[in-house]
Amino acid sequence: MTATNTGTFELFGLPPTGRPVTMTGREIFRVRDGQFAKVWHQEDVGGMLTQLGLEPPPFMLRIAARRIARQYRRQGLTSPVT
Repeated sequence: MTATNTGTFELFGLPPTGRPVTMTGREIFRVRDGQFAKVWHQEDVGGMLTQLGLEPPPFMLRIAARRIARQYRRQGLTSPVT
């Protein structure tokens, strides 16, 4: 996605910067019997905020870290770093 930040980030309560930004992401689809069975979606919000000169609020970083740790534990992994 390429855009210009002209509005407030409601989720974060951050003001518009007027700066251009590019955000990357990915989607992974699992198909079973010719139909979508599961979809994973990820966006690089942290990278986007860095481009805008904004820092994610500390509480959002903690939430993201906890979420990632839970996902790895569920998969039986011990660390997201390989």
